[in-house]
Amino acid sequence: MAQLLESPRERPLMTISTKNISLVACVLGFLMIGCTTSKSLMKDGIKYESAGMYKEAVEAYKASLSRKISNIESRKGLEKAGQRVLDDLLDEFNRYSMLSKLKDAVYAFQLAEEFEGEVKKYGVDLYIPDHYYLTYGQLESNYLDDLYEEGLEYLDVEDFASARTRFDEIMEIDEDFKDVRILQNTAVLEPMYRQAQNYMDAGEFRAAYKVYTNIVKRDSDYKESKERMAVAREMGTFVMAIMPVENKSNLDDIESKIEAYLVNSLIGLQNPFLKIVDRQHLDEIIAQQDFSLSGVISDASAIEVGNLTGAEGILVGQVIDIRAQKGRPTKLTKKGYESYLVTVKGENGEEEKKTRYRPVTFYEHTNRNSVYISFHVKLLHLETSEVLVSEVIERELSDEVNWVRYSGNVNKLFPEKNDKPLTSRSAVNNLRSMIDARTDLASIEELLNQSYNKIGSSISSRVDDYLQ
Repeated sequence: MAQLLESPRERPLMTISTKNISLVACVLGFLMIGCTTSKSLMKDGIKYESAGMYKEAVEAYKASLSRKISNIESRKGLEKAGQRVLDDLLDEFNRYSMLSKLKDAVYAFQLAEEFEGEVKKYGVDLYIPDHYYLTYGQLESNYLDDLYEEGLEYLDVEDFASARTRFDEIMEIDEDFKDVRILQNTAVLEPMYRQAQNYMDAGEFRAAYKVYTNIVKRDSDYKESKERMAVAREMGTFVMAIMPVENKSNLDDIESKIEAYLVNSLIGLQNPFLKIVDRQHLDEIIAQQDFSLSGVISDASAIEVGNLTGAEGILVGQVIDIRAQKGRPTKLTKKGYESYLVTVKGENGEEEKKTRYRPVTFYEHTNRNSVYISFHVKLLHLETSEVLVSEVIERELSDEVNWVRYSGNVNKLFPEKNDKPLTSRSAVNNLRSMIDARTDLASIEELLNQSYNKIGSSISSRVDDYLQ
């Protein structure tokens, strides 16, 4: 017999049979799920029911059936206890009805119906006598009539918020009651419509457009909202001419790329108030005014060109500086260890496998490319000569690769420290990740294109902010 050594004397270890082990496992399993079987929950329901705690009994029977829907006793218990709870709810409805508390009566009956429906999900039918439905129908009609009249009175005094509260409640009870949909629409949309008109009167056309848009989303035929939305958009549109980018950097032929990224970014905004002057039309005007596309256009000249295009604003950009640093690939010889197995004899004379490590070398490769761009952007309002945006945008991008190559079995490669193998999981995982690391380095041209795109996104974001 197995023995457990316990100081200062030995005691026999308890023998556990297979039956006991199964029992312990079962008990532990029940503990893990809360010891709540369908049968135990049914017993809880019976106890609650015996104590007159019918609501608690209903919950216990429902939980029992959730675990085993075929539990007949739980279903019978739910029917009995559920009917008691339902009867209490109907008594509450009767009480409110006799006191002429219409709202309380309506919601009391709805609560009874909801309870009946909830119990029905468990295959149990409860009974509501027909006369309750007849009484409820009349009370509901009276209550909705009262709400309807109150809503109309609030509309008459233009208290739209209070009117909406009444019509919303009617819609929740009976969405087909009289013309409540139309009246609810009026209560919701009329204050918005008036707000939009106030924005129009104040010359805040973009704010008006947004309100009209929300009105049209709910009801596209509400008064003249659709037509006024179009007017607000037209009045709020900002026509902008993008001047040729001036390049003061030592990198040639980049202006067209930056302009292309900028225009794409501005178009991507899908801002309804932004209209960009066609570039061909702009070029023709610049040529007519004897300005060279590759030359420098002053602010005064840009304003003149902008006015000729019919623009309200001009966007002037200047590349201040671009620096690109192309990295040099490096290859370092690194010390490491490769594991292998040997067969040795143990103290008992039996053969066993032991891990050994032999020194090896592997190669670590690194490289890095980076670019820096400094760009000055200025947005001018032609009518007021106001500088709407003026900012120097700087972006620095880089890409770096760092990987390892080993001619042996990479799955047995370990890093080295102090002439010993590092076998910790973190050290090994770090080395293995370098073996699997990418080797393709983003080129200078790719990084420059990314920087142009970021410059374009930054500028378009500033323009978008202005047009809000």
